Amino acid sequence: MYKYEQIYDYFSDAITEGKLKPGNKLPSLRHVASQFSCAMSVCIQAFEALEYRGLVLAIEKSGFFVANAQPGSPPRPERDHFSFRFAKTRANTFTQRIVDASLQSDVANLGGAIPHASLLPQHKLQQQMNRVLRTQPNLWSRYAPPQGEPSLRREIAHLMLHKGVSVSPEEIIVTNGCMEALSLAIQSAVGPGGVIAVESPMFFGIIVLLEVLQVRVIEIPTTPTTGIDLDALESVLSSQSIDACMLSANFQNPLGAAMPSENKRRLLQMAEQYQFSIIEDDVFGECSFDGRPSVPIKKYDETRNVLFCSSFSKTICPSLRAGWLIAGKQLDNCLNLKLAQTLGSPVATQLVMTGFLESGGYVAHMRRFQKQIARQTFQLRDLVLRHFPRGTKVTAPRGGYFLWVEYEGDIDAVTLFERALQHKIVISPGPVFSVENRFHYAMRLSSAGPVDDRIASAVKQLGQWIR
Repeated sequence: MYKYEQIYDYFSDAITEGKLKPGNKLPSLRHVASQFSCAMSVCIQAFEALEYRGLVLAIEKSGFFVANAQPGSPPRPERDHFSFRFAKTRANTFTQRIVDASLQSDVANLGGAIPHASLLPQHKLQQQMNRVLRTQPNLWSRYAPPQGEPSLRREIAHLMLHKGVSVSPEEIIVTNGCMEALSLAIQSAVGPGGVIAVESPMFFGIIVLLEVLQVRVIEIPTTPTTGIDLDALESVLSSQSIDACMLSANFQNPLGAAMPSENKRRLLQMAEQYQFSIIEDDVFGECSFDGRPSVPIKKYDETRNVLFCSSFSKTICPSLRAGWLIAGKQLDNCLNLKLAQTLGSPVATQLVMTGFLESGGYVAHMRRFQKQIARQTFQLRDLVLRHFPRGTKVTAPRGGYFLWVEYEGDIDAVTLFERALQHKIVISPGPVFSVENRFHYAMRLSSAGPVDDRIASAVKQLGQWIR
């Protein structure tokens, strides 16, 4: 065994066997280095591995502490009754309120998926913006090509190669965030009155989009561990046809689910057999906790039947709205829609993103970003398990920055949302994640920002109300 593995096993065993209790402080890195006769860097590697597992928490300027080791039972959102009949979407009235409240500076924001400024490479982006303004005198008098700046499409193609997806810049459409990519994909593959199978629970913004596009929806139960229930989907397909299936295979919002590779391959086989398109929302695909690139469904797509949608909004900069679509067979249709609806994406933001990617700062930034969101997610989960009633079920994701929390008792999540908002606390109640108004016993909490005193106090207050 490597030395860092010995250190990892030593503390992992001590925690799981109860020799180290939740809240106990671990010895200093210097002390551990002396105990195991190794370099400090080896100890850091071991402690980071413990942190990725959720066994310890790193508290800035204080050291490492044992996390609340109570795993809790995994949530079971699929326990709801599913009719497997298509329905017209009705966007929940809370969606806009959650977004608006999350943008306020005086709230404890546990509701919005907005990465905190401390997570973003603001200084480097500012440098790139200054460079673009200085070196592009004709910037203000031209449109970008409808498909996007060639330089940015080349950089995106390089990033996709790290995910195992070989794609040429000519197959990529630059979009205004992932939502436009999804919109183009749905319009091309489904169209008004068409039928689309979706995960349940799913991101509430997509419900709004589906309503606007007048698409009929079939909700498929989805688990926090393996994602969409393929047996349930196949049962639906045996009795009725669909035009597309839309899902997130990696760190799904709100469950944090990650589909196994065999499930991704099986879904592709089903799409070929039953003749439907796959729309893959990979906006959180880079948000893994272990630093390893996640593998999208698109990697296994030999028939170009997957419409791959993603964005830099959740990892680099929300305000640049830089996203992309790899449309496969639907490329020409999607490009025509892009041309008709927006003509193109802003030139300046594309050039800023290109400069950042070309500078080589992406890999180093993502390494820091992934460590920080892992830390924040584990800290938030620890607070929930400490302060919520016994029997509360909390996801243990391996990426993204969400926790799905299910609690026992009669308190309705919408009622809890209203009470929390009165006290400057923002959560996302379970029913907004379903077309059919499910999940009244659940909420999504966001770990997109630092887990500071305000957040800790908010979680404690939520737990008291539920009790």
